[in-house]
Amino acid sequence: MTAAECSASPGALSMSSARRANAGFALVAGSSLRRSARMTLAIALSALVTMAGRREISYMRRCMNKVAIRILGVDPGLRNTGWGLIEAAGSRLSFLACGSIQTDVEISLADRLASIHRALTALVEKSAPHEAAVEETFVNRDPQSTLKLGQARGVALAALALKALPVSEYAANLVKKTVVGIGHAEKNQVATMVKMLLPASNASAPDAADALAVAICHALHRRTRARDPS
Repeated sequence: MTAAECSASPGALSMSSARRANAGFALVAGSSLRRSARMTLAIALSALVTMAGRREISYMRRCMNKVAIRILGVDPGLRNTGWGLIEAAGSRLSFLACGSIQTDVEISLADRLASIHRALTALVEKSAPHEAAVEETFVNRDPQSTLKLGQARGVALAALALKALPVSEYAANLVKKTVVGIGHAEKNQVATMVKMLLPASNASAPDAADALAVAICHALHRRTRARDPS
């Protein structure tokens, strides 16, 4: 250390140290401010992305509710398998066609099931539905009848699935409650409500009306799921 340095006043040394300390503090403060700004920017960008994603999901849901789709409803049975085709676009439902697949009681069970399969396959190929809905089997007093109904229902499900259709299943009570408002409604009540909801429908057989009710039930429930997927 030189004599000049040794002779420097304590006050001058203190001022130099203070300047260096202030410079260091300013550097640290500037770095902290930059980090804080970057964090704030990242949070803001994340919020914008989240908001954009929510808007996109909301838009997709609205589009899903508005795009018209064809729904095939099926009321399975060994003697008569009802079917009904509707178009759903948001809350608007339109009747397209309906009918009943009847099997010959004189032929074997296997042939009757095969005829149901062939008829449903041809119907899907002709009408090109986007989705299908099938009524679930209910247990009645006759175990043999329940078994045959279950077999017809299994064939119907297989025929639809083999055509790569998304298939939903609904209990009979849920279909009635959705369409009529009463879970144990009679067939004539179901037919009346179907006619009210689909004024152009011409279902002459109860099975066809029931199938249209299944399609209506699916249309209403898929809308609910689209609005609230949770």
